[in-house]
Amino acid sequence: MPALKVSFTQALTAQQNVRQQMMQVAQQLEQLPPINDPQISDLNENIFSVRNHANYYLSDIVVKMDSLYSEVIKFGGELDSTVANIRSELNGPDGQEYLTKAQGQIKQLLADSAPLSASLNDFNQVIISFNNDITTDSRNLLADQQRAQQLLAADQARLEALNAQLNALNAELESKKRMEIIIGIFTLGIGAAIMELTGYVQSTERAIAQAQQETGMLYQEIGQLGATSDALNALTKGTAILCGLTQSLQYGWQTVTAELSEVTQQQVTADFLIVSVNAVQANWQEVMRTVEQLQ
Repeated sequence: MPALKVSFTQALTAQQNVRQQMMQVAQQLEQLPPINDPQISDLNENIFSVRNHANYYLSDIVVKMDSLYSEVIKFGGELDSTVANIRSELNGPDGQEYLTKAQGQIKQLLADSAPLSASLNDFNQVIISFNNDITTDSRNLLADQQRAQQLLAADQARLEALNAQLNALNAELESKKRMEIIIGIFTLGIGAAIMELTGYVQSTERAIAQAQQETGMLYQEIGQLGATSDALNALTKGTAILCGLTQSLQYGWQTVTAELSEVTQQQVTADFLIVSVNAVQANWQEVMRTVEQLQ
């Protein structure tokens, strides 16, 4: 299994290139090989879940990010055009008479914002659900890793016992061989004992070789699970950042729409309208700065 790189965790924490960094780790998790261990019954099922969620991030969440970004850019263009037109008209000779028409344009702008609101709400629900899913994956893999470590400890204890048994058998075998030499002739009893002990030694050596193989496989398995857990934790941190960005985006968007709505719900002066659209544009820039971090 190729090594899973998680060196970008600090970059995630700094909210730099969140999308790209998460794509890197998701692409690695998507290629996880199965681990066949009959002693951990749900291990492959949990790995399959990780692969599915990594694929879901790459195939669905990234697409929703693009859709959200597209809606933001589209609305931003309409907002800039509307505000520029309002400023131009208010500075003209018929500025005061233009106020009612300006309010109508802002109402239309609010109506046109529905796709962006829907896209933002959809993305927020998706990212929260995804965060819950991969948190569950992390918890399941940690349990599998702990189970593998328990199995390793049991195998190591069995290996130690077998080595001790082998040492005792070899010592007894050497004793019988010395006895045979001292007696000077091959006696039936000693010869049979030597043959029996030799058989025990050989079977114990085979058991030790098998235990060593199982222990080695468990070491490899634990290493794979550890690397997978590290990568999954990095993906979880990135998702937490996405959740925070989405919440910030929702707050900024609610501020913008509330300010636009306020302009349409009362009689306004030209000065009030200018102050309002200036505030809207300032808050919209905050929205843009936030959504840029999803790219």
